[in-house]
Amino acid sequence: MQKWYNIILMNIIKRTSIIPHFVLATFHDLLCALMLLLKLAIVFCQLRGSFMLQWIP
Repeated sequence: MQKWYNIILMNIIKRTSIIPHFVLATFHDLLCALMLLLKLAIVFCQLRGSFMLQWIP
């Protein structure tokens, strides 16, 4: 029951709103990119922190 409801709902959304769907997809991609950048920044800070600690006498 739930499955068919979801399929019908998705078909309605696809037919009625292409632009909002595109916006949501773009927003999702941006969010993923931001999360990736955040992870990279954290890793970079950790690496730099450990590198700095080596040079402290």
